[in-house]
Amino acid sequence: MVTEVREAAPLKRRQAQIVNPTWLTPARASTTLRLSLSGLPPLALAALNSTPQGLQDDQPAAQDRITTASIPAAAAPAGAELSKTIRQDLPLFGAHRIRFGKIKSGVRISALIRKAASSGSSAICINQCADLADSLNLKGLDISAQLRHVSASVNKMVAYKTDEQNHGRLDYWSTPNETLGRSSGDCEDYAILKMALLSRLGVPMTAMEIVVLKDTSRRLFHAVLSVALKGESVILDNMTDAVESDTAKRSYAPLFSISGKANYIFGYKGGKSNLLASAGSISSIAPGAGF
Repeated sequence: MVTEVREAAPLKRRQAQIVNPTWLTPARASTTLRLSLSGLPPLALAALNSTPQGLQDDQPAAQDRITTASIPAAAAPAGAELSKTIRQDLPLFGAHRIRFGKIKSGVRISALIRKAASSGSSAICINQCADLADSLNLKGLDISAQLRHVSASVNKMVAYKTDEQNHGRLDYWSTPNETLGRSSGDCEDYAILKMALLSRLGVPMTAMEIVVLKDTSRRLFHAVLSVALKGESVILDNMTDAVESDTAKRSYAPLFSISGKANYIFGYKGGKSNLLASAGSISSIAPGAGF
């Protein structure tokens, strides 16, 4: 993952309040299907909540086999309608969400996301982040245009650097202001910053999730931001300025996600209605590292 290095322009403090865009209209609650773990084969899911014995943060993550589904490509429609919440029954990258508890990766950022979901965007987007959000507000334009504008702007102002380069460690999830202060970060830092900016602009935290996945075409762990629209999810990715439907990302195989509503792991349909989840060593995955 290589991004052209550009210095972020100095941000001026903005005192004006955000004017709600026209796409911020009341939405009906989405139907939610709670996926059961009954019928799953033994997966040693406890490994998700603790670091495997002998594995340190600066060691490469173990390989984790996963079967991807073949799904058709589709682009996000213009003028799409924003959802209030993630639909658990709607597949993401061809996989199905299974609600889960604490996941070690990104635990500090996960706490900020939960706090922002319950108390407001200032829990995750303040000072420099809030100033940037105000400057990126398109106000009268639709949600599709706003998503593209935020994603492309962050991609341009943040230079890609690995956590090893920035922090001297394999995996570190930065706050939005940490990323803006350095003007650099890796894939999950782009996703976190985009989530925080959109939260400030009125997108519900419960409609967004940081998704950690396998990019099977590049053999890398990767992270993106997924935003729930009515009937689909669209992906904000530091690899492209285009905002596309998840079904267009055929090489992406999701492993886990963190949202304002819950944490999820992902499974694929097995026999009958069972879901087969690939748990493996999820707690040791470092987005941006190879597998």
